[in-house]
Amino acid sequence: MKIDPRINKYLEKNNLIQRKCAGCGRVLPKDAKFCTVCGTEVKDSAICPMCLEQKGEDDVFCDVCGTLLDR
Repeated sequence: MKIDPRINKYLEKNNLIQRKCAGCGRVLPKDAKFCTVCGTEVKDSAICPMCLEQKGEDDVFCDVCGTLLDR
């Protein structure tokens, strides 16, 4: 399933999705470059189009609902 990348940007811009640190799980501000707790660099990540869970940059499938993440 190919999802327009503008959907993720819209959801993040309107605070409908919370970004989380990949290192410690801390909820981060949308403009954060590094985690304020563990210092992990914040990289752009995908949001699953079905369940809206944040996914890692290397994930191919969503671990929550099984949806194929088209990159």
